Amino acid sequence: TLGVFLDEGETNSEGQFQYFGAVDAGFNVSSAPGTLNGVPVRGVNDPTGRGPTTIFVNDFTRKEDQIAVFGELTFDFTDTFSASIGARWYDLDFNLGGSTGSSFGCKGGAPMCDGTGFDNRVSQRHEALGLYNQTGDRSAMDDFFGVANTDNLIAAVNDGSFNISGLGPDGTANQSDTILRATLNWSLSDGVMVFGTYSEGFRPQTTNRNAGAFAGNQTGVYQGYAVPAVAKTDELTNYEIGLKSDILGGSMRLNATAFWSEITELQTTRFDPSNVAFLVFIENVGDAEISGIDADLTWAATDRWTFNAAFSFVNTELTRINPQLVGVSVPEGSDLPFTPDFSGNLRARYDWPLNDFGGDAYISGSVAYTGERKASIIGNAYFAEDVTREVYNVSGTGLKIAPEGGNFGNLIDPTTGNPFLNGRYVMDAYTLVNLAAGFTKDEWGAELYVNNVTDEAAQIFINTQDYHPRVTTNRPRSYGLRLFFDFE
Repeated sequence: TLGVFLDEGETNSEGQFQYFGAVDAGFNVSSAPGTLNGVPVRGVNDPTGRGPTTIFVNDFTRKEDQIAVFGELTFDFTDTFSASIGARWYDLDFNLGGSTGSSFGCKGGAPMCDGTGFDNRVSQRHEALGLYNQTGDRSAMDDFFGVANTDNLIAAVNDGSFNISGLGPDGTANQSDTILRATLNWSLSDGVMVFGTYSEGFRPQTTNRNAGAFAGNQTGVYQGYAVPAVAKTDELTNYEIGLKSDILGGSMRLNATAFWSEITELQTTRFDPSNVAFLVFIENVGDAEISGIDADLTWAATDRWTFNAAFSFVNTELTRINPQLVGVSVPEGSDLPFTPDFSGNLRARYDWPLNDFGGDAYISGSVAYTGERKASIIGNAYFAEDVTREVYNVSGTGLKIAPEGGNFGNLIDPTTGNPFLNGRYVMDAYTLVNLAAGFTKDEWGAELYVNNVTDEAAQIFINTQDYHPRVTTNRPRSYGLRLFFDFE
C-alpha cells in the first residue's frame, strides 16, 4: 500500500462580547482593535464592524496545511504467520493570526486605549518570535508586541523554558517527522489469531494567542513563566498484544488486548486569569504512561438470545512534570484526569417472530458502569472550594476532593493560614440502565424505550477553569417512542 495525503484547512472566527453598561461605566469603546496604523492586522476578518458596546473582540484566522506520504508492506512468512510494517512521513504547517483585544483596562482615560494599544495583535507576536527564531538577531524582537520583557523572553528561549522551535517569520509553526507501525499476526486456527503491534502517533503542535506574555503574578511558582509561543506536539508510543477470535462454531466473538503507551510532552489547556493571562492557552505538562487490558464479547447464545459485554482496566501515571508546571499541575506520580480504573458494560437482547403480523419483536436491556475519575490536570480544587464559599456565601460544593500532595500555587488558605493544598475534584462512579422493546416489519419499525431507568445523576465532567466547579451531568430518566424506516 502506498499513498499521498494532502489537506488544506482554514477556520475563520469572529466573536464580539457586548456589555451594555460599558460606556456608562467609563470604558473606552470608541475604537476597535484589529488594525495597526489604519491597516487590518493579518488574520483579522472584520476590523470595522464592531458594535457600539463591544468591549471584547476575538477575531482570528487559523490555517493548517499538511502533506503526508504513507505506505505499508505485508509479508506472509507462512500460511499462519505474517508481518507488516508501515510508515508515514508528514509535513504540517500551522498558522494563527488575528486580533484579541479588550477594553477592560481602558477605564477613565487610561493610556493605551486608542483602539490599537489594547490589541493583543496575535499575528505580530508570532511573526517577531519567528523572525528571531530564524535569525537569532535581537533586533527581530523590536516588533514584538505584548506585555513582556524582551531580554527575559530571549533568555527563556536560550535556556529552553520558552519554546519557539519550528516558528517562521510569517508566524507559521512547521513540524515534520516520520511515524512507524509494525504488526505480527499468528493464526492459531481458522477462528483464532494472536497479534502484537508497535505504533507511533502524535497530536500537532499549536500556537497561542498571547504567546510570550509573562504571567501577571511573578512570584513563587509563577516566577519567570511566560505563555508558550508553541505548545509542542505530544507524541505517543504504543505497544499491544492481543487476541481476535470467532469460537463456538462462530456463535461467539471474543477480542482482548493488553497495551502499554508512553506519551511525551502531553498537551493541556489552562485558563488562569488571576495568575497568568486572561486568555485560554495550551502548554505541555510533561510525560505520562498508560497501561491496561480491554476486552469485548458478542455471543449469539441461541437463535433468539444475543449477549454483548465489554470491560476495560486502565492504569495511568504522570511520569514527569515540566519545571514551569511544578506546583501548578498535580505532581509526578498522579493519575491522568478523566480516566476510570475500570469501566464495563453488559447487554442482552431477545428476538422472536410475530408470524401473525409478518414481523419480528425484541426486548433488550443494558447496564454500563464507569468508575471514579479525577477532574483536570491542575490541582486547584481546594482553592476552587474557597472561591465558591466566598462568592456564593455557601459552606462548599459538597463534591469529593482527592489530595494529590504538595501545595497549589502561592495562594494562602484563609482558613488555615497555609498555602492551599494541591487536589482535584473526583467524579463519582455511576451505573446506567437502559431498557427497550420494539417491533420491525419489512422496512419500518417502532421502539419503546426507557433510558437511565434508575434516574442516575452521573457526573460526566467537572470544569474548574473558572476557579469554581461546574458539573456536567447526564440526561435524567427519559422514555419515549421511536418510529423508523429503512430506505435501503
